[in-house]
Amino acid sequence: MKRFTFVLGFVLMSVAGPVVRGEAQASMGVIVDVDLVAGALLLETGEGPQRVSVAPAAAIHGDDGRPLTLRDLGPGDAVWYQLGSQAATRLHVAPQFWALPREP
Repeated sequence: MKRFTFVLGFVLMSVAGPVVRGEAQASMGVIVDVDLVAGALLLETGEGPQRVSVAPAAAIHGDDGRPLTLRDLGPGDAVWYQLGSQAATRLHVAPQFWALPREP
């Protein structure tokens, strides 16, 4: 059932695109590359490839709730992220998962 929820969330986000909540924008993608020097992720999203900067103090958590760092992320990881004014401030990650994580 949990995997079905992930797949359904991915399909809905692919069709609906980014979600806007107040000033913050939330979206999902699959990590293609992690740029540790620039603090950014290259993602494959429903809208195509996208480079997302990650704020230095961003809250990054695994889908199980445990805290992660940018160094813990890698290609193939699925990520739900919330953008602040210029960078992602919240990220929820499903490592090496075949579908996208649900929105927290």
